[in-house]
Amino acid sequence: MKIMQVLCQTPGLTGSGVYLEALVRAGASAGISQCVVAGVPFADTDAATQRIRQATFFPVQFETDALPFPIVGMSDVMPYPSTRYRDLTKEMLESWKTAFRKTLVQAVEAFRPDIIISHHLWLLTALTRQTLPQIPVLGLCHSTCLRQYQLAPGLADLARAGCRQLDGVFALHEEQKEEIHHLLDYPKERIQVIGAGYRPDFFYPPDEARSIRPLKLVYAGKLCTAKGVPSLIRVFERLSEKYPGLELHLAGSVIGEESREIMALAKDQSGITFHGRLTQESLGELFRSSHLLVLPSFYEGLPLVVIEALTSGMRVVTTDLPGLKSYLDPVIGSMDLVHYVEMPRCVVDQPFAEDLPAFEDRLYDAISVQLDLARQGDHHPHGQAWEKAIRALSWDGVWDRMMTCAMPFVSHCKS
Repeated sequence: MKIMQVLCQTPGLTGSGVYLEALVRAGASAGISQCVVAGVPFADTDAATQRIRQATFFPVQFETDALPFPIVGMSDVMPYPSTRYRDLTKEMLESWKTAFRKTLVQAVEAFRPDIIISHHLWLLTALTRQTLPQIPVLGLCHSTCLRQYQLAPGLADLARAGCRQLDGVFALHEEQKEEIHHLLDYPKERIQVIGAGYRPDFFYPPDEARSIRPLKLVYAGKLCTAKGVPSLIRVFERLSEKYPGLELHLAGSVIGEESREIMALAKDQSGITFHGRLTQESLGELFRSSHLLVLPSFYEGLPLVVIEALTSGMRVVTTDLPGLKSYLDPVIGSMDLVHYVEMPRCVVDQPFAEDLPAFEDRLYDAISVQLDLARQGDHHPHGQAWEKAIRALSWDGVWDRMMTCAMPFVSHCKS
């Protein structure tokens, strides 16, 4: 079997990029030949090729004569310079479509895939379906694509029309499956939940019990308002009075005005460290030396970082994101390790300002509970039942679920 993966943005640097990179790695381990079509800034072509070196890479290069603008990102805030979909002019959109269509055709002629996995239920997946009608195309939802139907309504009909023609759709969790069904009017029986995963070679518990001095909080992700980072910094200032010596470690790229505003908000506070973007291996090392992951985000698909933190032996405070509880439910002891915080009212991913004080009070209380438990010592529920349940959430588990769903399409094409 030969699989082609398609992504509108750069592999390895966002949630969907990490997902694609992980599938390439899992497929290679299973002996599956793969190629990737993805967007990439011209200057990052070699680095992106290296990140997915186990697949043949067909890049669509931005910041070139053909595409003289930054890569078009699925989020308003990306970890690199980007263009928003709603800011595309007619000419920019046509050049974008032409560049991807040309590369899709070249990749198929050279690689001859049996099946295509296209990331995001948005414009590129619609274009892939329309450009390559002879090959089964399965769409993979990462949630940010569903947000674009609200953020860029002028492009929604174009995306919806193409995505409705997909042979099948993969969702991260059951709640997302329902949202896809209603938003796209797509048959529910053709949507399969496969979840998200983690790398056991990078995320695993420390060999020895952590020291409780100093207590360490970690946030990992984009430094932006939609992720709740300003609220976390304000709450940390209050927590520092209650827990002397408390540390907050922020891992994420510092790009754009929002990131600079967040750094300015934190500049007069002691105990805060900005790490910039960390590799998965370095993030695992930070997790093993820390006590609590805090994810105060107002919008997510299925946050990989929560799974990675749990497998690293950490406690977690997170907003009550759709689908997360049900996905973690099979993991023995997860309800004791994760504290869910009710979110403020939001418009898409922007909170109502008047709701933030109460939200930050709830966040303060939840972090305090988890820090008090951390100070009492490590009570992580390791054991065979835990290991079996958490291993099912690894990327190998995700790959197996995906291939179970994909094989009937491949078998049909080859028959």
